[in-house]
Amino acid sequence: MKQSDIIIAVWDGNDAKGKGGTGQIVAEAMLDEIPVVWIEAHTPHEIKLITLDNTGNQNEAVFDDRNIELILRRIMCPELQKKPGIYKTYFAEKQPEWTWGYIYEVFCDILAGEKLEAGGVKIKHIQSETQREWERVWNKCPDIPDSARTHVTDNFLPHYSWADNLANYYSNIYRSSFVVNYLLAGLAVFFALLTVTVSAYEMLWISCEFVLIFLILLITTVGNRNHWHQRWIDYRLLSEQLRQLRFLTLLGLTTPAFRVPAHDTHGDPRNSWVNWHFRAIVRDAGLINARIDTDYMKSFSALLADHEIASQVDYHRRVSPRFKRINHNLHLIGSSLFFLTLVAVFMHFFIHSGWLTLMAAVFPAFGAAFFGIRTQGEFEQIAKRSEAMAVNLENIREEIKQNNDIISYRKLGFAAEKTAEIMSSEILDWRIFFESKRLVLPV
Repeated sequence: MKQSDIIIAVWDGNDAKGKGGTGQIVAEAMLDEIPVVWIEAHTPHEIKLITLDNTGNQNEAVFDDRNIELILRRIMCPELQKKPGIYKTYFAEKQPEWTWGYIYEVFCDILAGEKLEAGGVKIKHIQSETQREWERVWNKCPDIPDSARTHVTDNFLPHYSWADNLANYYSNIYRSSFVVNYLLAGLAVFFALLTVTVSAYEMLWISCEFVLIFLILLITTVGNRNHWHQRWIDYRLLSEQLRQLRFLTLLGLTTPAFRVPAHDTHGDPRNSWVNWHFRAIVRDAGLINARIDTDYMKSFSALLADHEIASQVDYHRRVSPRFKRINHNLHLIGSSLFFLTLVAVFMHFFIHSGWLTLMAAVFPAFGAAFFGIRTQGEFEQIAKRSEAMAVNLENIREEIKQNNDIISYRKLGFAAEKTAEIMSSEILDWRIFFESKRLVLPV
C-alpha cells in the first residue's frame, strides 16, 4: 500500500473490526497521508475523496462526472498542472563537464584549517562514481542475493546518482556564487576608496570597481534565472529520498510520508514534481523478488547497521566539527576586522592619512562580507543539525546491535523505517531552512 499514490476502496464506511478489512486499510492510508477514493458499498454508491488537511483533520469531497478527472490529476501530478517548472529542467539536464563551484570547497577547506581537497574544474562521470560506491557496499553483504542487488541497482542507482551529483553540482555553484559576491563587494569598496588614496590611477580604480559591480550583478542575475538555488533544493530532496530506497526496498518498504508543519504549507514537497517523480520511480520498480529468510535478515541487519547508518553517522560526525570551525573562524575574522577598524579610527586622532581612511572603510566592508557569508551559509545550524543526527542514528544502530540475536522482519522493518523517518525529517527541516536563502545582492 505504501507504494500507492492513491487507494480506491469499496467500503461500507464502518470502522475496522479486528485485523484486516477495508476499514483498517483506509485508516492506514490516512496515517500515511495517501488519498482514498471511497466508493460507498451501499446504494446510491456515492464516490468521495478522503484526504487529510495540513492540520491532520480528515476531509471528504464528493466526486461528480465534471470534477473527478480534474481532482485525480491534481492528486497524481499536482505541479505538472501548473506552469512549467524545475521538473522540465531536470529531465533536460546533461552531464556537466566542468564547474567553478570548487571555489566554495576551497573557501571551506581554508577556514576549517584542512588540506585543500576541492575537486577542481573537471567533473567526473556521474554514474560510474556512484556505481563503484554501491558495489563496495554490496561486496560487504554476501548473503543479500544477486537478484535483490540487481533489482535495487538497476531501478534506483541511475536515478539516485543523477539527482545526487546534480544536487552537489548546483549546491557548489550556488554557494560559490554568494561567497564570491560578498568578497567582490568588499573589493569594490576597496577600489572605490583607492580613487581618493591613490588618485594617480583614478580611471584604473574606477574601471576595477565597475567590473566588480558588474560581475556581482551578472552572477546574481544568471544564478536566479537558471534557478541554481531551487535546483539544488529540489535535486537534493529527490536524491535523499532515493538514497533511503537502497535499504528500504530490500524489505519491500518505501520512504515515509513527509510530515510538514502547518506553518510551512507553501512549497509543500508532497505537492511538488519531486514527490511525483519519486513515486513514479517506486511504482516502476515494483516489489523486490527475494526469499526473506534468517540469513537474508542477518545480512540486511549488518547492511543497515554497519553500512547505511554507520556511513551517515560518520558523515555527520565529520561535518559537525568542520562547520563549527568554519563558523567560529568566520566570526573571528569578522570581529577582528571591526576591531582593526576601531584601531584605524583611533589613529586618525593623531595621524591624518588617506590610508587610514581606506582601512577604516574597507575593514568593516570585508567584516560585513564575512558576516554575510556566515549568515547565508548557516554553518552553525548545519553543525548543530549534524551533531543531533549523529546521536539519533547512533542510537538506532545500537538498538539493532543489541537485538542482533533476536532478528525478525517486524523489528528490522521498524528499525529501517525509523532510520528513514529520521533522515526524511532532517532533509525536510533542511529544505525549510534553506528554501528562503535565495541568491541575492550583497547589500
